[in-house]
Amino acid sequence: MKLEFASLRTKTTIYNAAGLAVMALFLLLAGYALYVVRINGPLYHEIRREHDLVADALPPSLYIVDQHLDVTDALLAAERHEFDRSQALLQRALASRSRYESKVSDWARQIDSVEINDAFTDVAPAPARQYFSVIEQSLMPAVAHHDVIRARQVYEDTLVPLFVKHRQAIEHATDLARAESESVEAEASATVTRISLGMALAAIGLSVFWWWAVQRWWIRPLVQRVADVQQALSRIGDGDYERTVVAGQADEFGRILESIESMRSRLQVTVCELDEKRLSAQAAERAKSQFLANMSHEIRTPMNAILGMTELTLRTPLNPKQQEYLTKSHEAGRALLALMDQILDWSKIEAGAIQLEYEPFEFDAVMGRVSSIVEDKAISKGLSWGVQIDPGLRGQWMGDANRLGQVLINLCNNAVKFTERGGVVVSIQPLSSTPNEQRIHFSVRDTGIGMTSEQQHRVFQPFAQADASMARRFGGTGLGLVISQQLVALMGGELSAHCVPGQGSDFHFDLKLRKADPKPLPAPVSSPLMPRQSAPTEWPGLKGRSVLLVEDNEFNQMVAGELLRDVAGMWVAIASNGEEALALLAQQSFDAVLMDIQMPGLDGYEATRQLRAQGGANSRVPVIAMTAHATQQDRQQCLAAGMNDYISKPVMPQELFTLLEKWIGARRAP
Repeated sequence: MKLEFASLRTKTTIYNAAGLAVMALFLLLAGYALYVVRINGPLYHEIRREHDLVADALPPSLYIVDQHLDVTDALLAAERHEFDRSQALLQRALASRSRYESKVSDWARQIDSVEINDAFTDVAPAPARQYFSVIEQSLMPAVAHHDVIRARQVYEDTLVPLFVKHRQAIEHATDLARAESESVEAEASATVTRISLGMALAAIGLSVFWWWAVQRWWIRPLVQRVADVQQALSRIGDGDYERTVVAGQADEFGRILESIESMRSRLQVTVCELDEKRLSAQAAERAKSQFLANMSHEIRTPMNAILGMTELTLRTPLNPKQQEYLTKSHEAGRALLALMDQILDWSKIEAGAIQLEYEPFEFDAVMGRVSSIVEDKAISKGLSWGVQIDPGLRGQWMGDANRLGQVLINLCNNAVKFTERGGVVVSIQPLSSTPNEQRIHFSVRDTGIGMTSEQQHRVFQPFAQADASMARRFGGTGLGLVISQQLVALMGGELSAHCVPGQGSDFHFDLKLRKADPKPLPAPVSSPLMPRQSAPTEWPGLKGRSVLLVEDNEFNQMVAGELLRDVAGMWVAIASNGEEALALLAQQSFDAVLMDIQMPGLDGYEATRQLRAQGGANSRVPVIAMTAHATQQDRQQCLAAGMNDYISKPVMPQELFTLLEKWIGARRAP
């Protein structure tokens, strides 16, 4: 078995044994070197003694610096007539004479060199001993007799020269000791250098050999095996579950690769199962979305007839009881429609299918739509209603007015629902701004029942309300705030609430919006998210105009036909499908066409495409989609098919008349 293919355990054993052998060899070399330099032998002691000699050449006890400082201080004290302190300092200087003599004796025993010994024990101490004698015999009597002049003369003429002579003698002795030490060190250094060089060469040789051996039989095979594991894991991490992982040599890495291969095979099976489940889930999601879209269409079609018939009946003479019943039925129908819209919105949010528009709008228009829905409800409950828009926010802004209005309507409806006294205030105020964006704060405040912190957390969960009893008292799906929260998040903000139980709630969020270029705003497109506007009771722009109603449902034909004829004063022709519509358009001209989408035979999309492709005057007639398909995608499909505008069922008369007047007036304007 070659070493590079050995198992890690075998390699470790071999390398440990080799390492111990190399370490033993190196220790033998080091022991021999230490034997040569004789640790604790004569060479060591000689070097140590000379080092100590130099290190101790200037010991404080061998100098008389401290004594000289005391004498100097004593003279200064005498000049200040502090004779007692002067005497004390001189006595302290004399007291150190014995310690000085003891140190000199110690040096005499330690130093072998006669010349150095003489310098340290005779030449240097001689002026020091004389220095102490002068203090004792001359300076102290002068101070004792308060003879400051005499004391100054003794200090300057005798003591200072003796101190200088003493210092020069020690420095000379030190130079002699340093020179001898350097000579001994140089000789020892040469010996140590030779030995160190030999040890270094031996260490380098052993290191090179060890490095080559480790590289050859350990590092390179180890790196290669690690690379095999890394490549296998990288392929699996990149989603390549098809290529089999080869274990190679039967070492520890081979067992790791075998485990990775086992993991790969299991992952391959798991991924296949997950792909099947994902496809199944996507199919189920599409089926659910299609089901909800179909249900929306199927519910909106009869709802259009119910609300339309109710609207027509409310325009006839009725007694008060009948008026009340029909009004409540109409309100219940609108509530059912709003409930259906919430469920459809939640489905689209779950599927990630909501796309925001980015068009110019004005806050006044948005709040006008909000007020038209909420204000009457607030006033009917005896609540005050207020809208506060900062004057600096006038003008046009870029964003999705429909979704912003939906959020505000939802928050305002909740505020009115849960408020029994006081009022509701909507506030739109500017915050910080940059050259390109304005941060704007939206707030809906009420004086209603409020919520606890636990209830605030619960209301932002799907299908939940702050309290189960509230669901029974006030009703609701528990989706309104969740949908609003998701829509605000899509617009780049975060919906939050500050509530005080029994005092009210403040739902607020911030959005960053960009100012739009000044230009006329397009007329709003009707949708269930945009509540109806207050409209005049007469439509002079429609009276006497002709319209082709393309609708396959008999009830909707009746409702739309009577509204157009009896309320707007228009001339109405009815076609039950796309083929009949094209035939009528070929025979006569109309001012506008109201086109249903889902019809037997030729549907609304294809009928519009064929009409536009025919050419001639009638091919340019305004075509308005009037359909129970109520999604943004449906609107885009209508416009892509060549239609001019879009209105969803159930159709509100004011919205329908406004849209017709817009397009008929635009066609007649030239």
